[in-house]
Amino acid sequence: MASHEKALLLLECREGKMGRLFPFYARDEEEAEDQAAHILTVFPHLVREKLHPQPYGFMLIYERLQGYIQDEGDVQQR
Repeated sequence: MASHEKALLLLECREGKMGRLFPFYARDEEEAEDQAAHILTVFPHLVREKLHPQPYGFMLIYERLQGYIQDEGDVQQR
């Protein structure tokens, strides 16, 4: 990665049984770890799971997904 580029990363955390993702950009691994540490300082109740590089991008469709939903056939309702 060139020094002027920043790569997209997703910090995966847990809050009890629920997962949380924090997207951010970083120049290198050191900056990524610094940002991850800052996030965990702001949200001390979270447990860090993994830091995922996303070199091809990432599309977020929903803000929050429930663990289970009622099966309504082929149509999902929100």
